[in-house]
Amino acid sequence: MRFTGSFATATINLAQFENILKEHLEVELKKVANVWLTAVTDLVPVWSGMSQGSLLELRDLINGRLIISPVSGVKSRIPQGRSLGTAILNTDLNDFNITITTDVPHYNIQEYVNVNVSPSAPWRSLEAGAVAAYPLLKSVRLIAPIITGKQIKV
Repeated sequence: MRFTGSFATATINLAQFENILKEHLEVELKKVANVWLTAVTDLVPVWSGMSQGSLLELRDLINGRLIISPVSGVKSRIPQGRSLGTAILNTDLNDFNITITTDVPHYNIQEYVNVNVSPSAPWRSLEAGAVAAYPLLKSVRLIAPIITGKQIKV
């Protein structure tokens, strides 16, 4: 007895897929970070610009938008703020994130403490950023692998 038919082989180029996946996740992460940045800066009042200035490195990293206008007559402290903030992108496929720090003392105090001289404190801007970014973060999907193959007649 003889059987005839065809057999299909399938292969996945893992190196190519990892590169494409890494690129995809980086784009998605930057979109989420941009939503986070917008929500955060909406709640950070601008006096000298120092607090928001600490988020400029993140803005640059994600090609986002952040316009800081210190109060008229107040010396701009945006450069000092910039020097006190960092944003580091980690693109290890096992741990894909952006680590953001701000070492502006009054930002950190105003964020968490009810300061009597500031009616807007606590700002809760970091919390607002997380709330705004979470739905977009939940919607991120992985891309499908690229499968190649050929059919062999038997």
